[in-house]
Amino acid sequence: MLFKQLIDEFLDKWDKDTAKAYRKKIYSFYQYLVEMRNATDSNYKSILKGLEIEDVAESIIFYVKRNQVKYRASADLYISTVKSFYAYISAKQICSNIYFDNKVYAPEMKEQCESAIKRLKLNESKQVMPLDEEAARRIVDRCNEIINLANYDDLISGKWDGTFSAYISALICKLVLCFGMSNKTIRELKAADYNSTNGRIVINGYSVHLPDTLKTNMDTYMDYRTRAINELCNGSDVNQYMFIELSNPRKNIPHSTKLFFILNELIGSTCATALAKYAIIQLIRQGIPAYLIKDFTGYKDDIYNHCQEIVNEENGAVSKEERCKIIDAGIRMSRLSEIV
Repeated sequence: MLFKQLIDEFLDKWDKDTAKAYRKKIYSFYQYLVEMRNATDSNYKSILKGLEIEDVAESIIFYVKRNQVKYRASADLYISTVKSFYAYISAKQICSNIYFDNKVYAPEMKEQCESAIKRLKLNESKQVMPLDEEAARRIVDRCNEIINLANYDDLISGKWDGTFSAYISALICKLVLCFGMSNKTIRELKAADYNSTNGRIVINGYSVHLPDTLKTNMDTYMDYRTRAINELCNGSDVNQYMFIELSNPRKNIPHSTKLFFILNELIGSTCATALAKYAIIQLIRQGIPAYLIKDFTGYKDDIYNHCQEIVNEENGAVSKEERCKIIDAGIRMSRLSEIV
C-alpha cells in the first residue's frame, strides 16, 4: 500500500466532520515524515515504527509553523489526530510503535508534547470547539420539539418556570445557530427589531431574513409577548427588549443560564459559544468578509480567528506543491501578469 493511500484510508474511516477536522493535521504529519524523515512508499512502515517521542514533538512544531497555527486548541487536536492514526495502523496490523502502543510512555509523550507547545507560545485561551453537523441537527430537533409543545397558559403562569426556560432557550438557541449572535447581542435585541410582515430581524444594524420555520416560531413568541403585556401590564409595553419573562413582562432575561437552559441536557453546558461558532463557520465558508461577520455577530477577534483557523484547517492546501500551484495560478490570472 502506498503511504498516501494509507493516509486516505485513515480519513475515510471517520464521519464527514471528523475527517474534515483531521485532514490537514494528518497530512501535515505525512509531510513531516516525507520532508524531515525521508519517508517513501517503500520505507514508511519502518519510519512509523521507529518514530521517537522527540520526533512527535518536533512534528508538532512543523505542523504549527507550516500552517501558521495560532491556537493551542489546534495543536492539541493535531496530537489527538496522530494518536488516532497510530491506533488505526496498529489495529490494522500495518505496523506498531512502542511509544503509542504502550501506555507506560504516555506521561513522557504528554510532557514532551506540552514542552513543544509551550515553546511555540500559542494562544492558550480556552477555546470551545464548534458543534458538528450531527450535534447541530440534534439541537434543532430538540428545540423544535419544545417549541411545538409550548402552551401560552403554562408559559405565563409563573408556576412552570422550567417550561418557560426550556421554551425561550429553544427559540434563542435556534437564532444563535442560524446567526451566530453573542450573548450581548441577544440581550440587546429590541421588540421593534423584528418585522413579522417581511420575516426580517435587525441584528446589530443588519436586517436579515429568517428561515420559514424560525419565522413561524418568532411570530408565535411575539404573539405570546403581546398577549402577556396586554394581560399583565394593561397593554403598556414597559419593556423594549425582545426577550422578556412572560410571567413578568417588565423583566427582560439577563442570565445566560436561562438563555441557553436546554443546552445542559444536550451538550452538558449552558455555554452557547459552540453554537455561535457553528454559525460563524458557515458564514466564513460562504466567503463573507471577516469585518462583517464580527460586526454582525458581536464576536471579536478571538472567537472569529479560531473559527477561521478551523476552516483553514479543513480546506487549505496541504503540501508545498499544492501551495505553489495556488500561488502560481493566482499570479498568472491576476492583472499583474498583464502589466509586467
